[in-house]
Amino acid sequence: MATILWEAIHDSAKIWKELAAVIAGIISEGNFIATNEKLELLAMDDSRVSLVYLDFPSDAFARWNYNAEDERLKIGVNFADFKRVMARGKAKDSIKFLLKKEGEKAYFTVAFFRGTEAAQRAFNLPILDIPEERIPLKELAYKVRVVFSPPTFFADMMRDAKVVGEELEIVADKDQELLIFRAVSETGGTYEYSVNLRESGDVVEFNIEETSSARYSVDFLTKFARAAKIAESLTIQYSKQMPLQLDFSLPGGARLTFLLAPRL
Repeated sequence: MATILWEAIHDSAKIWKELAAVIAGIISEGNFIATNEKLELLAMDDSRVSLVYLDFPSDAFARWNYNAEDERLKIGVNFADFKRVMARGKAKDSIKFLLKKEGEKAYFTVAFFRGTEAAQRAFNLPILDIPEERIPLKELAYKVRVVFSPPTFFADMMRDAKVVGEELEIVADKDQELLIFRAVSETGGTYEYSVNLRESGDVVEFNIEETSSARYSVDFLTKFARAAKIAESLTIQYSKQMPLQLDFSLPGGARLTFLLAPRL
């Protein structure tokens, strides 16, 4: 007989479908960590250029039952497989996660249902033994911080920038209160998206301590930008020659954070 170590139900399979697609575009494998308080993921891509952190509190789920004796459960996942399973979720589906144990064997189950749990489509994913990497998340002191809500512009902007170049320069002008995103091609073509921080209706708050510019990978930023489809707000923080931090606030108090090393 199977023992349920952890069970969680979320009302929106759509949100998890998008999360899976974003994460799978950055990392191949990683460990979900389930505790009594949250589900989280912290991992770096193979090139060690970017970091992804998912913080999904238990009260953001419709149901959360944590029955394990251990304080934390490690669930090793291949994210290409996870993405394929999550793609089977429909727009109006709810999603259930289960970690169950039969004897010495553990199973990670993803199930979809609509309305009641009377009829479910369930997938069992193998749990991988992935070494847990200790990655300290430090609070960095940034010179620029801008909060956008809604953040839908970000995905469109990155698609535009990708047409032109491989690097995106971000310029924050303290005196003019402007935030400028600029891509430049090898042949001299340019793309620019400028935001008047004082007048834009999408800017919730901003702080520019000093005029700052830095360059980052368009490829990684385009992958991150997909999260804007499900986010309520986006906080952009950076300084000259420092990592770019993007915080996507999700419904229910969940958060998806990316750190990206600058191009020097």
